[in-house]
Amino acid sequence: MAHLDIEPQNVLITDDGPVLIDWDATGPDSAPLQAAFVFVGFARRGRDEPDPAAIRRSHAAYVAAGGEPLVPQRRLLDRVVGRHLATITTALGGYFEGGHSEEHIRTRIEQLPGVVAAARGWERVLETAI
Repeated sequence: MAHLDIEPQNVLITDDGPVLIDWDATGPDSAPLQAAFVFVGFARRGRDEPDPAAIRRSHAAYVAAGGEPLVPQRRLLDRVVGRHLATITTALGGYFEGGHSEEHIRTRIEQLPGVVAAARGWERVLETAI
């Protein structure tokens, strides 16, 4: 079981350490895919490209806490692509409910190749960092 939405805005930093909030979308997931997505997402905070040093620190902390070391492999960041596909399906559903325009949906679809290319590039950064 996994949180499924570990993003910087869902982590509160307290005096006792980080607290993960927004548990309304939990479910089964692949630990390596979730971990890779989180490492890269946090390493990109405020940046276009992930910071390899931040990935290294996150991966080391993950392993030290008992997580299995990630094995570099192609498609380790498929969650990035999947999340973008989810924005397309949400927009399609919203269109039929009157909430999203055809232009909004078209833009999301046209962004897909760039999202895939970015994910593949970030996988190369991830591979060198872990």
